[in-house]
Amino acid sequence: MPRKISKITGLSGHPAAPSMLKMADIAAQAGIALVSAGSVVPSMIYEASKLAAEKVHDYIRGRDNRRILEFHQQLLNCEGREGEKTFDGEIEDTNFHALLQACLSDIEDEKTTAYANLTRSIIEGRVKKELRRHYIISLRDIAWDHLDYLREAYVISNYSLFLPGNPKTIRVEGFLTKHHPGSGQHLAVTSLTAKGFVEGENLSQLGGDFVQACSTEDDLAPGAYGYRIWSNHKCEVLSLVDPMESSSVIDSIATALMEMGIKPLTGALEGSLNREDRNIHATCTIVVYRQGKVLDEVTLKNLIYRVGNQPVVQIIIDDDSIGPHAALFSSQNVVTNTVMTRSEAAEVVQLLANQILVKYPPRSNS
Repeated sequence: MPRKISKITGLSGHPAAPSMLKMADIAAQAGIALVSAGSVVPSMIYEASKLAAEKVHDYIRGRDNRRILEFHQQLLNCEGREGEKTFDGEIEDTNFHALLQACLSDIEDEKTTAYANLTRSIIEGRVKKELRRHYIISLRDIAWDHLDYLREAYVISNYSLFLPGNPKTIRVEGFLTKHHPGSGQHLAVTSLTAKGFVEGENLSQLGGDFVQACSTEDDLAPGAYGYRIWSNHKCEVLSLVDPMESSSVIDSIATALMEMGIKPLTGALEGSLNREDRNIHATCTIVVYRQGKVLDEVTLKNLIYRVGNQPVVQIIIDDDSIGPHAALFSSQNVVTNTVMTRSEAAEVVQLLANQILVKYPPRSNS
């Protein structure tokens, strides 16, 4: 009996190490150089799917060749990527077959490129080994709409966003919680929470990593969901005109600021100049007043203090177009009438943006 035991203890209780497939091997099967998928012909892509393992043939038989083509086009596309890193990478034979099988058996064509993206992420070493099967199974199990919902949640979590024409900043907390029971959003959150991708009002770290592994940069761009990105700048729009008379100008300026990604801070009136104070949230200022406006010495001093050394543009309203136009203090100014056009508002904001670039130059990546 001891001998038998000694023989048995010589055996391993763990499965044999999986064989590995390199991305370069996948491309080499079809004689594909390190180029973008645009130059790869369908016959080559089909051949690329015929890997050394016979299992792949079973997956291909009776399946839609178009899906095979799309999968490999995305997988072998090096555009915008580090080609050497990609083609030197490798993936477990079993995981590759699991991904390809899941892709071919999935009822949603829309997820084909997501499978290819996940395959590439594993090959590039961007997915931990212990999470690979969880990601594969999760991608197989979740609906396309739920993956798209997760992508949008990721975008909202990583950028300061707004919708065109609406100055309200989009918050992920509201995005993940403000839904009706039984709605598509509710079903998505329930499914994604069960997989560990959503935690309460926020996207989990696991969810963020998963969605990056299944997506391209374009998939996770704010523009893909109709969002605009706020810059780091907020502009106080200070009106020294009766609100009833200046509403058109203020609205036009606010819209033009949002188009530039600058958040408008409206509502400040002449009464705010009764004391020496500043809006600590503002990084630039637009001052609106009528031609011939005169301020007493103290109020003017408070105005200049409020503006400080920030980028600033003065808007002088002159419906009669009678000059000369005297500015309240030294800065760039624009003359308009009570009904400001879209192009005039854009001109004002561009002047402001030019000053912002001078005062706050973009940081160099070097």
